[in-house]
Amino acid sequence: MIPYRAHFIVFLYVLFALGNHSLSAQIDEQEALEAKREQLQKEIEQINLLLFDQKEKRGTVLEQMEALNQKIKVRQRIINVTNEQSNLLDRKITANVNAISELRAALAKLKEDYALMIQKGYQSKIQQSKLMFLLSSENFFQAFKRLQYIKQYTDFRRQQGEEIVVKTDTLTKLNIDLSAQRKEKERLIADNRSAKREMERERNTQQTLLGSIRKDETKFASAIRDKQREAKQIDAQIEELIRSAIAADNAASGKDDS
Repeated sequence: MIPYRAHFIVFLYVLFALGNHSLSAQIDEQEALEAKREQLQKEIEQINLLLFDQKEKRGTVLEQMEALNQKIKVRQRIINVTNEQSNLLDRKITANVNAISELRAALAKLKEDYALMIQKGYQSKIQQSKLMFLLSSENFFQAFKRLQYIKQYTDFRRQQGEEIVVKTDTLTKLNIDLSAQRKEKERLIADNRSAKREMERERNTQQTLLGSIRKDETKFASAIRDKQREAKQIDAQIEELIRSAIAADNAASGKDDS
């Protein structure tokens, strides 16, 4: 195809060869077509810039979506681990509750034994006639053994009761701590799920944006094709003007020769 500047030079040469009869009209039409073609080229360049910008945006959005997907996967693993921790704490709390129940039952049995001893009068007899109980011993060794028995029995009951109370108190406090930890884990799970929902909303927004960008790319590409097609039509019109001018010049030259 003949370059556009060469088009114009050839066209001017032909017009001057034809004379001034239609020179002004032909030049006006040629200039209008050239101006329109240049305007189309500028529009194509502008649309190309927009298209390039959209492609850059699409690349950025795709990178952000990939990073977001990785964050969601990691967050899901954190949620799974937190769920496992919460389940483990639940099992520990259940075990402690059972242990507390057993210790309380043992403490209740101990109190029941004391009550039974009082009902039968054993405890009162020992307390009221402890001296007589010792003096009625047949010998010193028997008295010593009875004294040890009284002391050991009393100490055993007291220690047993104290141990049960201490263990019950310890496990109760531990249960309170574990319950607080479980609530904290549940809060973490809720926070994690909230963060995941937020990221999913962000991902949906980015997918919508990506769809819009792709739609714009299609629109811009179609606009470029339309502008290029229109530019080709103008090129064809310019070439047709040149051919018509040359043909007219040839016809005029033939008449002059005859």
